[in-house]
Amino acid sequence: MAFFTRKDKEDGRLYILKMYIDNQIVYKIGITKSERIEDRMCEILTSFFKVYRYIPKTVLKRHIKTKIPNTMERHLHHILKDYSITFDKKFNGYTEFFTDIDEKTLLDYIDTLDLNTVLDGVDRIPITEYEYIKEKLDDNAEELLTAKIPF
Repeated sequence: MAFFTRKDKEDGRLYILKMYIDNQIVYKIGITKSERIEDRMCEILTSFFKVYRYIPKTVLKRHIKTKIPNTMERHLHHILKDYSITFDKKFNGYTEFFTDIDEKTLLDYIDTLDLNTVLDGVDRIPITEYEYIKEKLDDNAEELLTAKIPF
């Protein structure tokens, strides 16, 4: 269930949540079409609560508005695949968690992301996003990543 959906389906937000689960720090890396990241956080935490009966402390570390949310998410999941964790029970977004990551390195990587790097190692990029990336790399790459919010 979504609390809010953007009318413009092309834009999205990549987000990183830092969560404290069972005395361990884990990171949730995902995307949403919602303008308000808090809505997506509530969906994840509500789903987590229904399964595990508690709400973990959660901190929003980054969210970046982008025209290529699926591609960016797929890129990050690909480079972090060795740090992926699995849960014994399913909940909303349960496949997008990572651990044993240096937070500063991760956030610095996102803040200085080279879009040519995004294209490497990502398979099955949605055609519209791929064409948009190629066009903007030649034209104005800044339009792909806007509204970076530092924390």
